[in-house]
Amino acid sequence: MTALASLLLPVARWHAEYGFTLADQAVRAVLDRGGLGALVTDGPATEVLALTTAWRAQVDRSLIIAAELGGGVGERFDGATALPPLAAFDIRDLESVRRAAVLTAREARGAGISWALAPSCVDPTLASAIVRSRTFRGPDEAVTAAVAEWVDGCQQEGVVAVPGPYPLMQPAAAAGALDAGPGAMLLAAAHVHDADAIEYLRHTVGFSGVIIAPVGAVADQLHEDEEPIAVAALSAGADLLLGLEEPDAVERAIAAALRQGTLDRDALDTAAARVRAWADWCDPRRGGRPLTLEDALWARRAADAAVHTQRGQVVALLDPVEVVVVDDDPPRRVPAGHVLIETLQRLDHEARRVASPTGTIRGPVVVALFGDRRLALGFDIHSDAALARVSEVVARAEAQARDVIVVHFTPAELAAALPAWPTLVCGWGGTRAMEEAVARWLSRGDGSAHRAAR
Repeated sequence: MTALASLLLPVARWHAEYGFTLADQAVRAVLDRGGLGALVTDGPATEVLALTTAWRAQVDRSLIIAAELGGGVGERFDGATALPPLAAFDIRDLESVRRAAVLTAREARGAGISWALAPSCVDPTLASAIVRSRTFRGPDEAVTAAVAEWVDGCQQEGVVAVPGPYPLMQPAAAAGALDAGPGAMLLAAAHVHDADAIEYLRHTVGFSGVIIAPVGAVADQLHEDEEPIAVAALSAGADLLLGLEEPDAVERAIAAALRQGTLDRDALDTAAARVRAWADWCDPRRGGRPLTLEDALWARRAADAAVHTQRGQVVALLDPVEVVVVDDDPPRRVPAGHVLIETLQRLDHEARRVASPTGTIRGPVVVALFGDRRLALGFDIHSDAALARVSEVVARAEAQARDVIVVHFTPAELAAALPAWPTLVCGWGGTRAMEEAVARWLSRGDGSAHRAAR
């Protein structure tokens, strides 16, 4: 008889003060009852490896360690390699698309992560700008090929690719994902209990992998308890319940539903068998190829290629370089702009953070505008206060007859909604990789995208 805990993936969050201590205790309790893993959301990559290694040492079975990895492991986990969001890639370059997936999967296995919740295939008309930036963009045929290439490249390295959100997927992206044969599919939050959609995926489309319901995310969005959502998802045909904050309560609710006849034991046994099969398929104990130096250098080149001018012409830097940081995001472990300035300094620039342009410097002012985390919370654009602050800095610099380079660390499509600042550069997102890439891009001054300072 199936251990009900094998249908649950509790969430494991890193805490700035306690690390993974509290999450570790909760997950170990589920493992003791037959659980198969967890969803890890963030934290230092070295601590993730230590955590997942300890979990695997506790049990004599394959585990599922899932994480959102569309922008590389470093997008979520400090110390690992981050990549530009998928929308920043030229999807006609399938070699680069596959390389991104392979690199992500190799580093994921090195951190003990075995299931990648990626690539996002969401229908662009149903998503916010930040979500669209995590999805391949372009002609339908190219999107189909790119998604298939990413899924295949990821699974080539022994990591299960989990595209989604089904059924709210761009048709071309869904076709590519299904053609590549992913081991699992993530349901859209609004469809976790949609029996008709799940029936269509399972029997009409013929999808034989694991169907995952993001129960924790749904409960958070609706401000409801996880238990009824979990039971409804299993009743509708989902196999695995993701991101649970209260796995003990959910397990008790499933047991009660079985006793009441709301859930069918045979159906749950079938779901559990499907989950175990894919857990065994990607067991990291079988080994894998580590990230190479060439992989790391390629990731750096990919980040560099994503940076581009969207408005005006960027001037060459002159030392000392003044950087004004306008942070429209919630607090982060490494302050916004710190990596940008640190990298400029490593590139032999006398870069320094200032609150406002000074009148004694002749070179251009760099304004770094952050906001990708704000967008991830559901906002459509930067706050009025942040935009006003940038405009104030631009006006002050222009009054000093200085050039201004505004770099926005948000998706490229937001440029159309930003004020008419004379020079605008897209840095895509506030990851360490993109801050470093912007610093290198600004420093090069190779003549193709730069002009002399006035």
